[in-house]
Amino acid sequence: MATIGAIVGACKQHLPELDRSDLLGATIVVASAPLVAGLGLYARRASLPLAKVPFTPRSHKLVFVHEYSMALSEAGFRAIRFTSWAAGTLLDRNSSDQLLVQGIFDDILSAASWGLGGISPDDVKSYKWEIITVRDAAPGAFACASGKVVITTGMLRLLRDRPGCIAHVIAHEVAHVLARHVSEKIAHMAAGNLAVLTAMVLADSASAADRNGVPYWEGSSDLARFAKYLPKVVGFIGLNALQRPHSRRAEWEADMAGLKLMALAGYDPADAAQAFRYMDEAHSTWETGDGWLPKALSLGSTHPRTLGRVEALEAEAEAMAAAGPEGLGRVCSQPPGYWGLM
Repeated sequence: MATIGAIVGACKQHLPELDRSDLLGATIVVASAPLVAGLGLYARRASLPLAKVPFTPRSHKLVFVHEYSMALSEAGFRAIRFTSWAAGTLLDRNSSDQLLVQGIFDDILSAASWGLGGISPDDVKSYKWEIITVRDAAPGAFACASGKVVITTGMLRLLRDRPGCIAHVIAHEVAHVLARHVSEKIAHMAAGNLAVLTAMVLADSASAADRNGVPYWEGSSDLARFAKYLPKVVGFIGLNALQRPHSRRAEWEADMAGLKLMALAGYDPADAAQAFRYMDEAHSTWETGDGWLPKALSLGSTHPRTLGRVEALEAEAEAMAAAGPEGLGRVCSQPPGYWGLM
């Protein structure tokens, strides 16, 4: 967004130098750029590589170059690891917590390399897998596109050091990497930023005046009052209608794929739902409740409600148990719709 602000600022600086026809032409060119870019991507959609989401029916087009997102993530991880090391919070590789986490991580990667659920063993080998544990009381875990995973001691304590629960958290993060959710998220953010940029250009054009202070457009004061809210409206719609619903779907997919991976690695699938119960106990808020109000309020959340995640994991674990050994590699059902992911 800082780059977008700089572009618009530069445009505004030179607005008084333009006449009305020049301004109209410039506005049309700049505002149509995202549309042209979108049509270009649509035209070459068939040539874009596909990323398979493990253990689900979904695949997605890699609009954003995956290797670039991996390089960015790798640089970010190195910064995090160095900062943690300098602060003395990076656990030694021989510490009990790191040994526990590393053993579980290896089990999950071994299960992923079997090639079930649409996972390519060669794809698993292409990542620079590594997991570190950071001493932090706040529960947390996240993954980088390059295959790096970070988990905090606060998360281990929250999960009562229960290997099965920790296994699902780690498998969840591994699933994010294999599904290439980071690259998909970057593409969604880029689309949203382009839309906001277009709205900012239109808003600035609506209120533009020449060097004598004369508005370019008749009735531009009324138009400007409306247009100044346009970027915020476009940003709000893009965030809540595109980015956050996709984020909730990605979390559901990582939950389901993580459940399969931990089960294949030999951990009890029931511990997946138990992990979220522990989180629910520690972070009991309006998001974890049931009823229409919590569901409506969760529209602004990047994650599905904890209660919904527990129910989905329990249902899939029961289906796996009923299907026997074949249930471990079976593809999960389609994810719930927009309202079901709240």
